[in-house]
Amino acid sequence: LVRLELCPKPKIEQYGIGLIAFKGYQNRDAFIAELRRDPNILQEDIWLLFEVEGSGDISLAAMDKFSRPGHLWSDVLYCLQEDGSLSRERLLKASLEALNRGFSQFRAGWFSRFHEVLKPTESERLMLLEDYGRLLANNIPPTVSFALSAWLAIDKAKPIESKMVARYLPPCFTSQAKSTLLGALSLVEKVCKRDRDFRKPGLKMALQALAQENAEVQ
Repeated sequence: LVRLELCPKPKIEQYGIGLIAFKGYQNRDAFIAELRRDPNILQEDIWLLFEVEGSGDISLAAMDKFSRPGHLWSDVLYCLQEDGSLSRERLLKASLEALNRGFSQFRAGWFSRFHEVLKPTESERLMLLEDYGRLLANNIPPTVSFALSAWLAIDKAKPIESKMVARYLPPCFTSQAKSTLLGALSLVEKVCKRDRDFRKPGLKMALQALAQENAEVQ
């Protein structure tokens, strides 16, 4: 109806949910062909996938959980960016923005997994440094772990500036996850060693870990 200009494009969440559900009725190649048939879908509508959480059994996470390998939503989007139909840069950024929309842990997990399916390069991760940094204050532990892993990878390739660490890393020390705390402590230690001016704020951050019950963290 929209294509025929018989009605305006809906601006409600259910429109995005309808797009998520539509994939379930076709195999990957047929679905990709259908998407390419209407450039407006790839230019506008497809990005709704990163703005709507979904409901019940209709979400990106649920659809992919029950789809056969090779026919997941993540496979479709990967193919579309591989041939240039979708912007790889926008997909990487949109997947991180979706993680900050307050979706449930199950549904949010799809976006971090898809982000890694794209295999970001060192330069791409560096461009997204602050996007990952904002996720360090997320209330979903796996999302924080995902973002911290990205930061550690970035720091290994190109040391992160002390001011960025001071700005974004502190929320990690409120985590109850041992791996997150140890990862945060390792980063603080590295920054302290290469920047003496960071030693005082770095040590203050590290002191927070003493409040944790885990002996290894202490």
